[in-house]
Amino acid sequence: MSTDAFYTPSWLAEAVVAFSSKNRARIVADFAAGDGALLRAAELRWRTAEIVAADLCDTAVRRIRKTHENWSCTKCDFLDASSRARSRTLPSLLGEVDQILLNPPFSCRGGTSFLTNTRHGAFKCGQALAFVITALEYLKPGGELTAVLPSNALNSQKDRQAVRYLRHFYSLTCDYAASSSHFKGCRVKYVLVSLSPRMQVKKSNKVEPDVSRSSGKQVRVQVVRGTSQMHDLPEAGRTLVHTTDMRDHRVELNGHCGHPWRPSVIGPAILLPRVGAPTLDKACLYLRRKRVALSDCVIGLQCRSTSDAKCILAAFNRHREKFTTMFSGTCAPYLTVARLKSVLQELGCLVDD
Repeated sequence: MSTDAFYTPSWLAEAVVAFSSKNRARIVADFAAGDGALLRAAELRWRTAEIVAADLCDTAVRRIRKTHENWSCTKCDFLDASSRARSRTLPSLLGEVDQILLNPPFSCRGGTSFLTNTRHGAFKCGQALAFVITALEYLKPGGELTAVLPSNALNSQKDRQAVRYLRHFYSLTCDYAASSSHFKGCRVKYVLVSLSPRMQVKKSNKVEPDVSRSSGKQVRVQVVRGTSQMHDLPEAGRTLVHTTDMRDHRVELNGHCGHPWRPSVIGPAILLPRVGAPTLDKACLYLRRKRVALSDCVIGLQCRSTSDAKCILAAFNRHREKFTTMFSGTCAPYLTVARLKSVLQELGCLVDD
């Protein structure tokens, strides 16, 4: 995919960030980061946020890595699913980003359309909205995407299906007040857009609560979401569990080490992969009384007893369809803490905060 190297002026970056309604953000990402202007403006508003940058251009990526060493930066052709999957950073961010900022490529030379896959169907649209819709897969429930788009993106014939999809599943707010202005080397009419997921009313699919001790008391469990990134591990530290250590309902420690201050569990616990095909053989019992850190591709269920852990695992086996539907996504299926907590509660668990 070719790049449109019309970087965001600092005054426009500030306007895009100001258009967001988010007061707090743990993770902020820009998947067409360019020279990083949007993310620099984001740092000034969300000072404690983890900053994630992605771009196709080698030069842009090298410049960001040199000037912003505390950012996580990856080279990626964002509209290519295989390129996103190969990234060390992006797979673990599916469904996890609080605030997405975008100034996506605008031009579609020769009227080029891009096939965009969503969990609700596939359709063709222009490059800018293809970026937006793909980026929304990384947004967490309650998150927000704020973007600067070409002013015709929301009313062109080519983008009609994409806009219909966005208006149905997301709350969409626009600001046309800025109208037209100069980017460096380009004059363009643009609109500021904000998107946040609508609350979907789902059909009832509850199961009878069946996770309980023999005494009849409910099982209590705490959900622990791992945050250790595999490309940033220390040479020594707390033993770490990654998805490659999980198979056949067992955890085989392979010598990885994580930072001791990262989220961790101690046996008895259940470990689940956060990204990938939802197979029950990767739902693993961890019973050792040794505390382990979790990679950002692992979610742990901290249990109070071995019998509680086995009880939950047995419930997952009885309700395989419900276990499978916890994982969703148009690219790699992924599991969110919110979906996992909802299923655990439906199964009768008391989930601690």
